Amino acid sequence: MRRDPLSETRITVGDIMSSPVYSLPKTETVTTAAMEMELRGIGSILVANSSGKTVGIITERDIITRVIAKGKDPSNSKLEEVMSSPLVKIDHDKNVMKALDAMRLHKLRRLGVVKDEKLVGIVTERDIISAVPAILEQYYEKTHSIMPAVNNVERYEGYCEECGQWSERLLDYEGRFMCDECVTDLGGQVEGT
Repeated sequence: MRRDPLSETRITVGDIMSSPVYSLPKTETVTTAAMEMELRGIGSILVANSSGKTVGIITERDIITRVIAKGKDPSNSKLEEVMSSPLVKIDHDKNVMKALDAMRLHKLRRLGVVKDEKLVGIVTERDIISAVPAILEQYYEKTHSIMPAVNNVERYEGYCEECGQWSERLLDYEGRFMCDECVTDLGGQVEGT
């Protein structure tokens, strides 16, 4: 079976999650949640029951689709009426690709992050997008180490010393910089063509 270097990246959900998490009682109003999100610069708030246990999440999208678009009054709408429930969770040490799989499977944009069964953060699509450069760097390191180099010939840009034409693919052939065509015409071999 072929290895998938992308799923073997070492970046975990815990590395990129947003923390700490903020919550409000399920009996609070949507207006209060919106003001709290604005104050903290976040896109969601956890919703807790009377014993403090997380029972759901309210997102900006929930407010738009379940309150505003339906003509409800946010100051009279309780979080328990419009929250998304249950909160789908993922362990903090899971690979970021597992989080993407869970988001895709559940059609969600954020997941609760747990460590030792305690909610410690939220991971969002935006968090993952921000991590893409680091994920790709690790991916390229892994693929480069397991895949042989296809073409390790160094190329140059400039005018061919044989035909005088501009090329972005000059080769150092017999001490002269030449385009692929001239190298072939002189009997040389060109890799990767």
